Amino acid sequence: MVSSVVKENVKLMASADERGMRKFLNTESHGGNASSYKGKLCVGANFWFESETGKIMEFTTETDTRFSTGIFKVQLAENFLDVEQYNARAMAKYLSIVGYEIISGGVWGKQATAQAEVAIQETVKLYNQFCEAMNRRGIFKW
Repeated sequence: MVSSVVKENVKLMASADERGMRKFLNTESHGGNASSYKGKLCVGANFWFESETGKIMEFTTETDTRFSTGIFKVQLAENFLDVEQYNARAMAKYLSIVGYEIISGGVWGKQATAQAEVAIQETVKLYNQFCEAMNRRGIFKW
């Protein structure tokens, strides 16, 4: 059974909310530290989450020591030569998460609990299932 925290995380990731992943990805450069996966460029999506529950609070490059910090490696649907192409077409499909890292503790914020880490893992699984289903149906809401 999928927890309510995981469901809320996926909703935030797929929404156009100011704190969401979609808005964040529109401001980030692709490639760079996130590199590529299977020949397609990736974007690093930094986020804060509650260290006890794993609930994602916001996607941002800022740090807040009240929360734990994580990074999703998000694979682009296509490789693009310039930002205009990226913004116009990259968000035409749901983008899969191909890796993640929890970097909590010290300057990165509170140390995440095992429960929070499991919630982040489950969030990645559910989000990728959602992306696969939406892309297969041709439903693109980005």
